[in-house]
Amino acid sequence: MTRLRRLVYFVLCRALGPEHQLTLRHAVKLASALWGDRNYATALQLQEKIAGMCAQTLGLEHAHTVAAMDREASMKRLVKKRSGDLAGAALVETWLMEHRQRFLGERHPGTQESMEDLAETLTALKDLEDAKDLRIACLLMSNERDGSEHPQTLENARR
Repeated sequence: MTRLRRLVYFVLCRALGPEHQLTLRHAVKLASALWGDRNYATALQLQEKIAGMCAQTLGLEHAHTVAAMDREASMKRLVKKRSGDLAGAALVETWLMEHRQRFLGERHPGTQESMEDLAETLTALKDLEDAKDLRIACLLMSNERDGSEHPQTLENARR
């Protein structure tokens, strides 16, 4: 499947150019396939290229650019965690959380997910006070959005 996605991407690059929306859409699919094949470095390189192209052609505020930057940051976070660079992962997670707060809003589930990821990393780094503050904020958000009996709220309460 990855071979086919790679072929389609290269054909579209030649036919339409790398900045064309259809080419970028297929680049995202290829990056996802590469990630699924555990080819993390190549997937991340391609995702960085996608985010740069979107920013250049669509602008930083465009929804596709925001999504591409979000995917890039998520990939970087996982690569850093897998390599044991928890401090680097915390920096990327902080950026991602702030990015999601700005574009998705303070109360969006994606923002909360970023807060939970950062709290987990801060706990691993022994920054327990900041991790606790984030966990409490997540619990309050879940309770407000979903109610006190919702599974997400109960899970946040257990942490």
